[in-house]
Amino acid sequence: MVRQYLVPQERERVTELVERAGARATAAAPLAHLWLEPERVGRGGFAFRLGLTSWPGGRTTVLADAQGHGPPVVWRPSR
Repeated sequence: MVRQYLVPQERERVTELVERAGARATAAAPLAHLWLEPERVGRGGFAFRLGLTSWPGGRTTVLADAQGHGPPVVWRPSR
């Protein structure tokens, strides 16, 4: 729960740094980025998603839906 408090340039920089680190990840040295951030839905509403992006590969999975800073958390079924 960080990105919403950053100005656009800072958000872009954080994204760039994480993606660059992910690009260097290997099977022997993987990287996982666990995040809880708001996502705009509808007209002005927000949903909070708990997700995991892992490298190598850059695969993102949404693990759960939550409220503002956490509970209640509704876990999504794993596939």
